[in-house]
Amino acid sequence: MSKAPKPLTRLGATQSLLAINAALLASFAFHAPWIAPAQASKPDPVTHRRAIGFVNPDDQRQKMLVELKRIATKLDALASKVDKPMDVRVIEMPASAGD
Repeated sequence: MSKAPKPLTRLGATQSLLAINAALLASFAFHAPWIAPAQASKPDPVTHRRAIGFVNPDDQRQKMLVELKRIATKLDALASKVDKPMDVRVIEMPASAGD
């Protein structure tokens, strides 16, 4: 004769597992990083947007302008070097393609 578990035992095990799941879920929910504690002050919206990956378009535009000015300055320096007369000495002439 096999001993089948009593229906109350199954119900008790189910209730125990549900209670453990509820406790774990509550533990995760209370320690979740996305839930801010009640006593913490609200973060600055700009800082918060930067922290989660948003970029302020004005800051980005200013950085681009600074970089463009730097590139323009370098280009002007290169252009002034190229515009000056250069002293070139030819040591060897390449063979011409027509010969």
